[in-house]
Amino acid sequence: MPAATADCPAGGADTREAHPEHWAGTQNNLGIAWTDIPTGDRAENLGKAIVAYGLALDVRTRETHPADWATTQNNLGEAWRNMPTGDRAQNLGKAIAAYGLALEVQTRDAHPAAWAMTHFNLALAYRDRVAMGGGRPDLGLAIASVRAAASVWTDADFPYYYRNSIAPALQEFLTTWLQGGHGTQAEFDAIPPAE
Repeated sequence: MPAATADCPAGGADTREAHPEHWAGTQNNLGIAWTDIPTGDRAENLGKAIVAYGLALDVRTRETHPADWATTQNNLGEAWRNMPTGDRAQNLGKAIAAYGLALEVQTRDAHPAAWAMTHFNLALAYRDRVAMGGGRPDLGLAIASVRAAASVWTDADFPYYYRNSIAPALQEFLTTWLQGGHGTQAEFDAIPPAE
């Protein structure tokens, strides 16, 4: 059986022509595998993930498979956010754009858990831009996005995500806000969640 690549789904059994939805799902899963693989060249692995997500998005269109399309957009955003090579600002811009597209479909009402995850990922992309000199505007967007995620990933309903993702991010953002001279505690507290 041939090896799986971004161009050839696992084993070559499902072709794009014969089973396009399954093939696209396999491409998305292949992208996840390349994103998460702990060995090899990180940039090369993420590049393969980006190719696989792009192939999936050729079939998983917003019009025909909106939920799958949004999930793949979020995954694509993660690959771009974590890409260690190339122009970091451009990579983060591509990540933010992909998350934004995902959130057009992943609404809080229709897909609350996915909406929260994508908002959290978006918060991390804005945080990374702050580290590049993005300043108060990007930090405010990061805070608003993590607060949006926190409105779903509550300690009561999602304790793991709240305690391991939301709470540490809010503490990090507060520290950055105060120590970076971006404003007061009251101004930090007044930033509303993103929509």
